[in-house]
Amino acid sequence: MNLAATTCLFVLIALPSPARAAGDSFESGTFAALPWEISPVDAWQVVAGDAADGASAARTAPLADGGTAVLEVTLAVSSPGEVAFWVKTSTAAPADALVFAIAGASGTFYDKDRWSGEQPWTRASYALAAG
Repeated sequence: MNLAATTCLFVLIALPSPARAAGDSFESGTFAALPWEISPVDAWQVVAGDAADGASAARTAPLADGGTAVLEVTLAVSSPGEVAFWVKTSTAAPADALVFAIAGASGTFYDKDRWSGEQPWTRASYALAAG
């Protein structure tokens, strides 16, 4: 799963309570619960006080024009299921956006959704195939 924010003011991601057993609620204040890859290194941070569920969420650091922040995790999916999370954006629409992508078996990323502008907390859910 790959979340990339391009030139956005901020993006917040929070996983809902039922997914916390197998995911990351960011309540620890770190990205330690899953093998997150962040690019550039300090592009995402865990913040308290503005979360859809719980007390913490992941947020992009401020980005310069043309900047990109990537938050990515690679996990083996042994049987079909879903990935679900909460998303909130505050970007300059339509140019600046949060893009959610899932990698196929070949490793190629496929964009699944895109959010732009002022968006309140919204739950997003996507089917995952095994593999």
